[in-house]
Amino acid sequence: MPPKPKYSKEEIITAAFELARERGISAVVAREVGKRLGTSSSPIFTVFHSMDELLQEVVRMAWERFNQYLSVADCFTPSFKMRGLQFIHFAQDEPKLFQMLFMQEEAPMEFNTMMQQRVIGFQADLAIIQNNYHVSPEQAQRLFQHVWVCAYGICVLCATGICTLSEQELNSMLGSAFAGQMMLIKSGASSFHATPAPRESETGKQMNHAFPEFEQQ
Repeated sequence: MPPKPKYSKEEIITAAFELARERGISAVVAREVGKRLGTSSSPIFTVFHSMDELLQEVVRMAWERFNQYLSVADCFTPSFKMRGLQFIHFAQDEPKLFQMLFMQEEAPMEFNTMMQQRVIGFQADLAIIQNNYHVSPEQAQRLFQHVWVCAYGICVLCATGICTLSEQELNSMLGSAFAGQMMLIKSGASSFHATPAPRESETGKQMNHAFPEFEQQ
């Protein structure tokens, strides 16, 4: 007959989750979780078959916390902008959880595919933009992508502690990104490349992503 667990599954998950919140997912190892509970690592394995199983529960709880932030936007207008602000608030309030959910190294993919597969609420936000701002599906996607890139960049700055931003600054940055892209859409600009790439002053040659000295001849 297996030994009766000294700690419940919920207690172990909570201890591991709080550890991830404070120190990051890399700190969630059996010894540290046991220490947080005031015991050895042994009780963990009377409930979980492996640490991977426990880590999955920690990630699940992190997504639940994130979704709680996003759900606040349902009570605001414009909800699209509030979702962006809540995305950033999550990064500010829960930097370690943000890093765990949104800054882990993954296999690279094409930008549009990444937006559809990895961005939470992508289709819902496109529908909101189309309905509220009377734009086409393609225009809604372009607008969302630009504002999301802006919001994600701000999130990374906040989650890594590089800088702090006031609520007024956040509102201004997201609002400017949205208004700028909306102006391009209303002007009839049809692609992301509404402005030309930089060119060399003397030759007029358009530059690619490489430094000149590293370009292959």
